[in-house]
Amino acid sequence: MKKILFTFLIFVIGFALSMCYIQQAPAESQFVWQDVSNIEAETKVSENFQLMPKVDSGIKQEQEQEQETTEEEPLLTEEPVYEQTPPEEYPFPGVEEKSPSEWMDMELTDVSTGRKFRISDFKGKTILLENFEMRCPSSIKQQDEMKKLRSREGNAIIQISLETCPYEDESRVRKYSETHGFGWYFAVAPEEFTVNLLKEFGTTAADAQSAPVLLICEDQSAKLLERRIKSDDELLSEIEGWC
Repeated sequence: MKKILFTFLIFVIGFALSMCYIQQAPAESQFVWQDVSNIEAETKVSENFQLMPKVDSGIKQEQEQEQETTEEEPLLTEEPVYEQTPPEEYPFPGVEEKSPSEWMDMELTDVSTGRKFRISDFKGKTILLENFEMRCPSSIKQQDEMKKLRSREGNAIIQISLETCPYEDESRVRKYSETHGFGWYFAVAPEEFTVNLLKEFGTTAADAQSAPVLLICEDQSAKLLERRIKSDDELLSEIEGWC
């Protein structure tokens, strides 16, 4: 009898344990599923987070490249320095070079009268030789000052203006001088003349923006005046002080 009761008791206990396991199984499986979902979500977040530094590093590299490019570009904070000695073949390659001041003996043509003349023809007189370009504002301003000087001094000072572009039409230069009422010599400088002039005085002698004017004294000694627009008073002061 005791054996029967003991066996029955074991059976009841086993049955009860099995029922508890069956009831707990869904909860445990649900718990495991939730954990797996959380793990997948965390994995995706982690992967996205790992991609972010790569994007940031790409932006950083682009910024560094832009900064390097900016640093390499030179900033023009100063005015360009004009050369005092022209290049070997400036500005007309192949033109024969002569000895210094031989340009004074080269023939020029006055566009208003067609008269041929040379700088050396005016030896014994003071000459202001201006190189200009019709399209340059500095040229017209300098010529206005020369016009004032002429109204004061008359023909006592020989004034000559040379268009430095050798391909400029003489009729256009004549119309230009007549339109502005400039009553002195105007001519188109030949290539050979300009090349030899620059060999002696440098490229600024033909830089129209700097309003180049040469002062030539009675003995044919010459100097290039300051690189800027000179007033009529300044021109006269240069003549009186140097010639």
